[in-house]
Amino acid sequence: MIQFEYVIENPSGFHARPASMLVKEAMLYKSSIHFQRGNVRVNCKSIMAILSAGVKNGEQVKFNIEGEDEVDAEKGFKSFLENSFKGV
Repeated sequence: MIQFEYVIENPSGFHARPASMLVKEAMLYKSSIHFQRGNVRVNCKSIMAILSAGVKNGEQVKFNIEGEDEVDAEKGFKSFLENSFKGV
């Protein structure tokens, strides 16, 4: 399992558009991809789960990736978060 932390740098947090982008990115991989906010664990392949988490700008979440393509998923997800996700 691979874990990394990320501070959300989206002015609106995880609203509908960035949540749908997050799901699209997660669906590219076979691995299980979740993030944790406090005690809540959220499946990144579920838009409803992401939206219900209520993540806001400036909050830190911990991503957990586990599966056969976890190394590729980590690289892709980090690239997505850094390059495609900010300001959406």
